[in-house]
Amino acid sequence: MAVRNTASVKNLIMYEVFSMAYKETTEKYEGETKTYWLTYEVPSKGTEKPVDKAKRFYVPGELKSTQGPDSFVNKMGNKKYGMKVTYENIRKGFDAKRDGTEYHVEPATTTVTKIIEIPEDAINVDVTDREPESAMSV
Repeated sequence: MAVRNTASVKNLIMYEVFSMAYKETTEKYEGETKTYWLTYEVPSKGTEKPVDKAKRFYVPGELKSTQGPDSFVNKMGNKKYGMKVTYENIRKGFDAKRDGTEYHVEPATTTVTKIIEIPEDAINVDVTDREPESAMSV
């Protein structure tokens, strides 16, 4: 009986360690990160009513434009079907030192493009900043 209790305590401790170690996905981005949702419907195999779907994506900057749905070439040169999302990522200026040389790095703005893939038979495609009911809970 003592062995079972020890195993339970070990499991409980492991659970607490993993819970404390969890980091939000947006923590890897510096500055303000906004969560957006790509919502769409796909035909259901069993019924006539389409099934609601949602994909979450993060924008560590300011969303500039969305295009699609359409076929686009991603940064690896592969053709993908989905929505093209363009945003600006702002980097703050900072002072740096390398090999005894000190220098200042100016602030910069980078334009980033992501292709969020969706099925080609998707309909009613939309980008929103509100979590849809069809989204899996976070």
